[in-house]
Amino acid sequence: MRRIAVLALVLALAPRSARAQLPDTLQRQVPAGPGDLAAKVAGVCRVQVAPAYRYLGGQRFILQETADAEQHFYARADSSGKILQLYWFQVESKLPGKGAGYNYGRDSAVTINDLPFAVSLREARADADPPPGSDGAAMMDFVHAAGLVFPPMGRPLRMVHTAKPGARQELMVIYLESRAMAKADPSFDGVFKRGRRALRFFACH
Repeated sequence: MRRIAVLALVLALAPRSARAQLPDTLQRQVPAGPGDLAAKVAGVCRVQVAPAYRYLGGQRFILQETADAEQHFYARADSSGKILQLYWFQVESKLPGKGAGYNYGRDSAVTINDLPFAVSLREARADADPPPGSDGAAMMDFVHAAGLVFPPMGRPLRMVHTAKPGARQELMVIYLESRAMAKADPSFDGVFKRGRRALRFFACH
């Protein structure tokens, strides 16, 4: 993952022409629709999203020649199209021979619906756009193409599930919220509580 992109994207308000174009997409492999994402990664087989969140769609592409990435988006927005809360799901797999596996040893180990996640509250950067070709640039352009606008945003919460440290596939969930919503409680506990509230993860049996 190009995590610098995640930190940069949330407050980037440059016009679309200044950012990367939508990536060439591959056929999507993760069944998804309103309220439901069948993301089968390690112990997770399905994610349920609260009906208040509109499913925007998804895309799949090769991320910087190192990974197969599939993104799906669910959002709450106001009447003018400004984002209140957004979930960015990403199922990502390292391509053969391309780099080490995923390791989040520095993140907090948190159990959600009896499943292990590595969770962190990221530092937002307002001084740069996502690098062209990054997953963050792809996310932002897709959401803009869906007709939504990013207002000033709070710090993003990242939740990642893998089979084990060093695994070559991950389910990443990034929760984004407007700065106005974040004011209520911008601490890790506050953002995690809001970001966790609309999701339910179902284990594989």
